[in-house]
Amino acid sequence: MKICVIGGGNLGTLISAELSLSKKHEISLLATKAHLFSNEIIIDDWNDNTNKTAYVNHITADKQTALKDAELILITVPANVLPKLADQIYPFVQENAIIGMIPGSGGTEFILSKFKEKKCVIFGMQRVHSVVRIKEYGKVVMNKSRKQSIDIAVLPKEKTKKTATLISELFNMPCNTLPNYLNITFTPSNQILHTTRIYNLFYDYFEGKTYPRQSYFYKEWNDKSSKMLIACDEESLNICKELHEFDLSKVKSLLEHYEVTNAKEMTQKLSSIPSFKSITTPMIKVSDGEYIPDKNNRYFTNDFQYGLCIVKGFAKILKVNTPNIDKVLKWYEKFANVEYFIGDEFIGKDLKNTGIPQNYGINTRKDIIEFYQ
Repeated sequence: MKICVIGGGNLGTLISAELSLSKKHEISLLATKAHLFSNEIIIDDWNDNTNKTAYVNHITADKQTALKDAELILITVPANVLPKLADQIYPFVQENAIIGMIPGSGGTEFILSKFKEKKCVIFGMQRVHSVVRIKEYGKVVMNKSRKQSIDIAVLPKEKTKKTATLISELFNMPCNTLPNYLNITFTPSNQILHTTRIYNLFYDYFEGKTYPRQSYFYKEWNDKSSKMLIACDEESLNICKELHEFDLSKVKSLLEHYEVTNAKEMTQKLSSIPSFKSITTPMIKVSDGEYIPDKNNRYFTNDFQYGLCIVKGFAKILKVNTPNIDKVLKWYEKFANVEYFIGDEFIGKDLKNTGIPQNYGINTRKDIIEFYQ
């Protein structure tokens, strides 16, 4: 099988290397900095304490070359760059190709819906299959914590079983199927986890303010962050309850996901996960002892517009109150100088740059039902 992996970041590097290990498939990696890659990529695998060397067949920055005859396309870029990418790759994607987004959140189902015209199968992973970090760009990638299984949702639904079997074989791990794509859309991962923590870290930020050091994002997690995290998570789950036409049983609260019962336990859990401890807060050093938020980091550009805004978009359609989500988004309006609200109405001019369902013709409950069923 010819497989194209898109994205030369953490996930894209690992996946292209992993799939190359078996030597059963022809793998192409599409990366903007392809010239910095070696075709030999070392996987520093923390799961079994081994180093594995994989040979990736093709590494290129040319979309036409990478996608030529690709039967499976795995996209690992942040959702905020997906709309432009989808337009760019559309001419080179063959009919009946399988296109997967890892992870599948961020409005993937909306953005990639244009590929229905080519009879493509679209799927998304509920979460990433491994916690990954690049050790040496283009050469060495660390597989820090591999999951026991992966969960996917597929459009159209009748292609679910066949797609899950393929993904299970490729990733060499069990692949479970979700009842519908909404189980991915509402999975409270980065859209809740990152945004609430960012809010807590920078809620009092103003232009000109600096911080004495770059903090740790998870290692220094606190109870205040946990309380807002849980509050926004509960509001997202309330939206799910309102979507009673769908089976959303696979959307688990963050309390359940992390096996805790309250904010204090959540803080203890998130600050102690080994694979999270080295992750720093997205900040830029401006001088010795002076740091500012990195507003161009995906925690900002991706997880608000293509994360929390999507949740709020569904809340507006279904008339579900979300005071804590509103609080975080209204803070981000000022922080990023964007307009999402006019008064209390979620109708600001900068919503056209987000992943909300309204931007894809979904404005009523009926629209939601027709799209996902």
